[in-house]
Amino acid sequence: MDALQHIQQLLADHAAEQAQAQLEALAAENPACCEHPSWLDLYGQSAFFQGRYPEAARHFQQALDRLPGHAGLRNNLAESLKRAGEEDRALQIWQALVDEQPDYAVARYNLAALFIHRQDGQAALQTLGQPGPDEPAQWQAVRGDACRLLGRFGKAEACYRQALEQDPGCFQALTNLGPLLLHKGEYAQAEEYCRKACEIRPENGLAWFNLGRCHLALDDFESALEAFAEAYERQPDYLPLVRAITRCWIEIGEWPEARAWLEELKTLEGAEAEVTVLEVHILRETEQLQAALEQAESFLQEHPGHPAMLGELAQTLEADGQLTAAIACWRDRIAREPASVHLWQSLGHVLEVAGELAEAEQAFRQALEINPQSPQALAGLASLLRKKLPDALAERMEQHLRNDRLGKRPRASLHNGLAFWHDGQGRYEQAYQHGKEANRLYWDWRVERGWEYDPDAYSRQVDELIAQFDACWFQRLEQTETGLADPRPVFIVGMPRSGTTLSEQMLAAHPQVAGVGEAPFASRAFWQFARQRPEALDVAEAMLQAPDHLRGAAQWHLRQLEALVEKQGAGQALRIVDKMPDNYSLLPWLLALFPKAKIIHLRRDPRDVAVSCWMTQFGAIRWAFDETHLARRIEDYLRLTAHWRAVAGHHWLELDYEALVDAPETQLQRVFRFMELDFHPDSLAFHKNRNAVRTASITQVRQPLYKSSTERWRRYQPWLGGLFRQIAQAMECWPRTAS
Repeated sequence: MDALQHIQQLLADHAAEQAQAQLEALAAENPACCEHPSWLDLYGQSAFFQGRYPEAARHFQQALDRLPGHAGLRNNLAESLKRAGEEDRALQIWQALVDEQPDYAVARYNLAALFIHRQDGQAALQTLGQPGPDEPAQWQAVRGDACRLLGRFGKAEACYRQALEQDPGCFQALTNLGPLLLHKGEYAQAEEYCRKACEIRPENGLAWFNLGRCHLALDDFESALEAFAEAYERQPDYLPLVRAITRCWIEIGEWPEARAWLEELKTLEGAEAEVTVLEVHILRETEQLQAALEQAESFLQEHPGHPAMLGELAQTLEADGQLTAAIACWRDRIAREPASVHLWQSLGHVLEVAGELAEAEQAFRQALEINPQSPQALAGLASLLRKKLPDALAERMEQHLRNDRLGKRPRASLHNGLAFWHDGQGRYEQAYQHGKEANRLYWDWRVERGWEYDPDAYSRQVDELIAQFDACWFQRLEQTETGLADPRPVFIVGMPRSGTTLSEQMLAAHPQVAGVGEAPFASRAFWQFARQRPEALDVAEAMLQAPDHLRGAAQWHLRQLEALVEKQGAGQALRIVDKMPDNYSLLPWLLALFPKAKIIHLRRDPRDVAVSCWMTQFGAIRWAFDETHLARRIEDYLRLTAHWRAVAGHHWLELDYEALVDAPETQLQRVFRFMELDFHPDSLAFHKNRNAVRTASITQVRQPLYKSSTERWRRYQPWLGGLFRQIAQAMECWPRTAS
C-alpha cells in the first residue's frame, strides 16, 4: 500500500515514466498485483500521462470490471477514450455518470468540455447548469466557450474576464479571450492576453498561433512570423497555422514564400478548401480578377455558403466593380458571423462606394456597436460624414492616434478621416497635417507589400505613345476598317477626381443613356493584344495590321458593356457611358475598336485635382501619396491629352468641370449634341439617379450640383504651394474650352 501511495505521488509530480517503472517492478515481484484495481488504475494513469490513450483506456476498463460503477474510474476511462478519438463512447459514459451522480462536478465539467469540443454550446451550458457563487475559474472559462459558440460574445467575454479575476493564470480563459478580442478588433488588448498565455504555457502551439494572429492584425509581420514559427515547431500539421503563415507572406508581397507555403498547405489533410480560398486570394492580389471570380464562383457552387470564400468573392466582386453583387455577398457572409467588426466595416465601405450612404453609415455604426473603439469603423464613419462627424467621435480618433501599438494602416485611415473632418470645419492647416501623415503612413504600409512607383517610367510611356500614335497613324486608322462601327460607346476620360463621376451621372440620367461606371474592359483587352502581337511589330503598327483581332476584341468589349446595362435594367440604351479615367492613355485602342465612339475629356483645374487626389486613399492608384509623384503624373497627363486633342479630331470633346458646374444646362446641351442626342431635362436632376457609383466621388453625386469644390486648391496654398507652382507651369499647354 505504501508503494502505491508513493507511485500516486510520482504521478502527481508529473513523473509518469518513474511511476510506470515502479508499477512494473511491483508486478515482477508479485504478478497477482496486476489484477488489483488500484494497480490497474495507476498504470492507466501512467500510460495516460505519457499519451498512450488506448492503453490507458484498457487498464481503466479492467479496473472498472473489478469495481463496477466506480465514478473515478469511469471518468478516467471516458477521458482516455476521448483522447483516443472514441468521443461517442466517452460521451455515453460521462452522460450516464452525470445522470446518476449530478453532484459529481468533475464529470459534469468534462462532459461540458466534450460538448464544447463538438461545437455544441447549448448542450455544454445545460450540462454546467446555473453558475454558483463559488464556481471555479475553469468552469467560467468553459461557460465562456459555450457562449462564444452560441454567438453570445458579450457574455463570453464577461465569463472569461470573471475567470481571470478569480485566477489570473487561467490558461483557457487567456487563450480564448485573446482571439475573442481580436474578433472584435481590439488588437492591442488581444495581444496582451495571448502573450500571457504563451508565457504560462510556452509548449502550447495554439497560444503562439493566436499571438501571431494578433501581430498580423497589428501589421507587425516580423513578430507574426516569429510567433507562427514557435507555433509551427509545436504543431506543424495544424492547418489554420499553415494557412495563416501563407497569408502573412501574401500580405508582405513575397510571392515565392507564399507559394512555397501554399504547397506545404496542400500536403495537409482536409486542406483542399483552404488551398482554393488562398488561390483566389492570390489571383485577386495579382490583379487576375476574372480568373479569381471564376474560381470562387465554381467553388461556391460545390460548397454553398463557405464563409471564407464568400469573403474572397465579395472583395473580388468589389475590385471588379460589381458592387450590387459584392454587397449581397458581404450580407451573406455577415449572416454567418454577425458579431464581426471586420465584416461590418467591409460592408460599410462597399455600400459607401455604391452610393448607399445611409446604409453605409448604419454598417459603420453597427461595427462601433460591437467595438466602440474600432479605428477602422471610426475612420470609415469620418470619411463618410466628414464635417458632420460628431466631435466626440473625432476626439476618440485622436485618442487612438496616441496609441503607439496602432498599426500603420489603421493609423493612416484615422489621419485621413480627420483630414476630411478638419477640412469640413475650415481648419485647413490641421487638415493638411493629417493628410500629409495619412499619405506617409499609407504609402509606407503599401511599400511593405511590394508597392513602388517610378515617375520616369510613366514619362517614357507617354513619350512612346506620343511618338507612335501621331497624326499620321490616326490618318491611317481612318482609312482602315477595324473594330465595330457601333455609335453606342461613349468614353469619359481624365484624371481621377476631375468630375468624371459627376458627368457620367448627369449623362446617365438621360432616358436614352446608360452609365456603367469604371469598366475595366478596355485595358484588359489591350494588354492581352499587346502580349500576343508579333514581336517584330510595335503596338501601333500591330493594331493597324490586325483588323480581325480588333473586331473580335470590340465584340467582346461591347458584350461586356451590354451585360452591365442589362443588369441595371436600362433597356436598349442608345449610348453607353464608360467613365474609366485612365482610358485617356488608351485612346488609340478605343478608336480602333469603336471608330464611331465619342471621347469626352473631362477637365478640371489640375490643382484642384491634385488636392483631391492627395487627400484620397486610393486602393489601386500609386502616384497620389507623394507630392513629386503627383506633380509628375499631372504633367504627363497634360502632355498626353494635349497630343490627343491635336490628333483625335472629331472624336474628342473637351468639357471643363468648372463650366459644367457654372452653367450645367448649357454644357449638357453641348455634350448631347456631340453625342448626337437631344437634351433632356432629367440630366439636371442627376442626383436622383440611383445607379451605382464606383469611386471616391460618392457624396458629390448624391446631392444637387454645388460649386464649393472649385478653386479648393487655394485653401492649401500655404502648404502645397510648391506642388501648385509646378502644375501651373505645365498648364500652359491647356487652353480653356469655348462654350
